[in-house]
Amino acid sequence: MVGGRGVSNTPLFGKICNEDQGSVYKVAGVGVDQLRIVLSLSGDSALLCSSFTNHDYRPRGMPSMRMVGAWTLDGFKRTFVHFLGDDGPRLLYHRESATLHADIHFEELVSVSIAVRRAEAVVARLRRLGIESLFPVRVARVDVTGDVVFASAAYFRYVHSAFRAMLCERGRVVEPFKSSTLYVNASRASRAKRLGRVYDKGLERAAAAGWQIPPERYMRIEAESLWDGGDRLRLERLTSDVARTVFLDRFGAVGHGTVLLKGGLVNPLMKLLRDKTISSAEYERLYTFLDHRRMGLARDLYANDTYLRRAREARRLGLEIPGLEDYPQSDLERDLDVRVLVHEIAARL
Repeated sequence: MVGGRGVSNTPLFGKICNEDQGSVYKVAGVGVDQLRIVLSLSGDSALLCSSFTNHDYRPRGMPSMRMVGAWTLDGFKRTFVHFLGDDGPRLLYHRESATLHADIHFEELVSVSIAVRRAEAVVARLRRLGIESLFPVRVARVDVTGDVVFASAAYFRYVHSAFRAMLCERGRVVEPFKSSTLYVNASRASRAKRLGRVYDKGLERAAAAGWQIPPERYMRIEAESLWDGGDRLRLERLTSDVARTVFLDRFGAVGHGTVLLKGGLVNPLMKLLRDKTISSAEYERLYTFLDHRRMGLARDLYANDTYLRRAREARRLGLEIPGLEDYPQSDLERDLDVRVLVHEIAARL
């Protein structure tokens, strides 16, 4: 286990792909990346944690929490010593509720059963140090992850675009955070809960650890689940079925990639725009109509008169109302169904 913010893991150890030649992608690893458990304290256990939180060191984004440990002086430099050591899980204490959160990062992706056993080992270690939970230990957070290596950057971009275009339910949205990172958020609110992310793990490792990994080859698909209060699972009830449910809940709505598919929309419209047959406003109007028609949503979006007017306009300009099968796939040597990829990862959890 590795503690501390910014410490990453990977099952590849510097290798790009070891799958047979001709493979479109390789699921390089699946499992749990991070697990946070909660202990309810009282009596001497709570007093012990309180005595190790009389300082100003608070985790970023969690102002009501304090790290469990103490400051020391190394010459003229202050250094924070964590209660379980620099290589151990980070302990965060909430004084008002007397709850201790143990944030466990795994050095490499581990199965759910192994993650639970390692969490139980942390609980046993804390018990030996005088910190014992009054009630059964519960789970506050689990990150369920799949790592995928692609045969080429074209496949990476195709899959990335499929997640970007994912039609989420229950008010959820997919929002770009960086050029290579997507966040799945519970809503568009500024402080909405993050439910997952898709990002270029190879790019991150190249920047953080100097790995020689080409960009847009190594993707991490990560589902995050945070439970509050009484909704938290007991630790022993965290199973592969729960992890699988969480992962499919976040990414099961994925569809086709749009990087290649939308080329069938852009190219003919751009030609009409360059020839000054249509204006920029007409370009945007037709693009929106044809794209929603491709996804089967135009009837839901437009009133009947507007729908027929847009369709006649597209027909007059010689624009086909495309279906998914009409788009060029020249950049992909072999077909890739992103839904199959998501379910393959879930099945391995």
